[in-house]
Amino acid sequence: MAVLRALLVTLLASAVLGSGLQGLQWPQRVMRHRLDVQRGGGVGIVGGDSIDIRDAPFQLSFQLYDRHFCGASIISKNFALTAGHCAKAGVTASSGFFRAGSTNRDEDGVRYALQSITTNPKYDSGTVDFDVAVVQIQGEFQLGDTQQAVRLPAPGQANIEGLIVTVSGWGNEYEQMGGSGSLQLRAVTLVGLTQRACKLVYGNALTARMLCAGRDGRDSCQGDSGGPLVLRDANNVPTLVGVVSWGNGCARRGVPGIYARVADPDLRAFIQSIAGV
Repeated sequence: MAVLRALLVTLLASAVLGSGLQGLQWPQRVMRHRLDVQRGGGVGIVGGDSIDIRDAPFQLSFQLYDRHFCGASIISKNFALTAGHCAKAGVTASSGFFRAGSTNRDEDGVRYALQSITTNPKYDSGTVDFDVAVVQIQGEFQLGDTQQAVRLPAPGQANIEGLIVTVSGWGNEYEQMGGSGSLQLRAVTLVGLTQRACKLVYGNALTARMLCAGRDGRDSCQGDSGGPLVLRDANNVPTLVGVVSWGNGCARRGVPGIYARVADPDLRAFIQSIAGV
């Protein structure tokens, strides 16, 4: 039954992502933070739609010197989760801050100064493995309709294979290393893939700390790194299953995006040790 399920999901992945699973070039690891930290107004999240912050109240804009460069997620009243490669992009507790509770990444909401940034000690910039970091703010998030902590999965849980998941952020609409991204928060629905299906694309670059999600013409992109990939239950309650990490371009046919697997026991142990959740 498990083999049949894996085969069915692999076939589903092929149908969803297009026919490009075979014969692909070995992927370049394109991390999805913004290196140029420009301000401006394009559109973000490839193939997505604009949403209100109340649709994703756990979403944060991670900013460096007043410029959005990554996403993050509220995981408790004091802590947020982002990508390790965002934490290693030159930001410090004194130069960075979060904007929370706002649909617009540059206006409104609440700015939070940072107390500390802790990257997973096993993070590898070459393989982008163990790609998570925990950030503590000064004070507490003002939890309410526009600022909420997202639920975390138990270690080893939160299977997304063949299920609909949602990624959100202020990143680019097109595959490009520059661009200003979107001023307004956007989101797109994807399909979770099996490791087997993902390995058809990424081979041994895919590790146990990574998961794949994709849909032809839809993806996260530069500027979305560190942001949330969530799975909603029957009651529409979201669980944070992934952190936007890297991929071979953005929304290329047959090429899913890669996310840090929040439920991985090693990653969950690290998050628990720093944030207590």
